Formats: sequence, structure tokens, C-alpha cells
Amino acid sequence: LLQKYTLWDTPIEFVPGAKELLSTLFDSAMAIYKIFVVTASTRQCMEQVLSTLWIKEKFDEVISIYDIDPQTQKPYISKWEPEVYMRLQQKYNFEKFLMIEDGTTGMNGAIKAWWKAIAILGDNTKEKFPQAVSWHKDLRSIKVELLYDILNTIY
Repeated sequence: LLQKYTLWDTPIEFVPGAKELLSTLFDSAMAIYKIFVVTASTRQCMEQVLSTLWIKEKFDEVISIYDIDPQTQKPYISKWEPEVYMRLQQKYNFEKFLMIEDGTTGMNGAIKAWWKAIAILGDNTKEKFPQAVSWHKDLRSIKVELLYDILNTIY
């Protein structure tokens, strides 16, 4: 059952399994994992969507590519470039990062920053995301154990 919400007369749907995975990560692994959103949408749009879906509080940080990069004092502008991901690494001082992404632009930026990436295919094929370490049609098959294994495996 997909949950649908309306914002600006546009339906917003959870990717199947998204709410469950997010809740599991938030509820059981808060001390271990940090959860971020990096979006190509504006901050206002992102915050309205996350609030409408009642999930905003589950993220440690939300970043729009239009936000100001604290080092350059200019907007990030693109998920293609690794700076937004590298700033998260510097800020949180973690050695291992994993992205769950449904678009090649964000995935390529994270890969350039040496993050591992899980591809959410939707209607796409694995060939669109050759740099991913794991491929899934949606989030229902992704469990915390899989994330842990990917983070701790050298590829």
C-alpha cells in the first residue's frame, strides 16, 4: 500500500519500502548511522515534502544543492560535483558513507567523493548505474544488515 499525500496539487508517493527503512534506521541505529537528504530541489520544496510526509525529523541533515557551501560561500548548484558529499564527510568525520540514489547525477557526485552507492532502479535497468554496489527496484529488499555489509566490504 503506497501512502499518497498532496502538495501543490501534486501527489507525493513513498518509494515502496522507504518509510519502513527510514523508520528502522532512525529507531534502531541512531547512534551508529547519520541519515541525510541531498536534493536537487529547493530547500523550501524539500522541507514541505518532508514535513507533509511526516519524516523530516528522521534526518540528521537536509541539504539542497541551492544551499550555500560553507567553504566557498556559493550555492552547491549540482549533485554531480562531489563537494556537497565531501562537506558531509568533513563535518561528521566518518570514514564510510553510503548513498541510496535513484538518479545518475547524485550517484556520480557521491562516487566522486568515494561514497558507495545503492541504486534504486524504479523502471530503469542496472546498466544505467554501473558504479552502484547494489541494485534494487525499490527499498523493500534493503535491510540494515545489507547496509552494514556494504559499508564494511571493500569493493
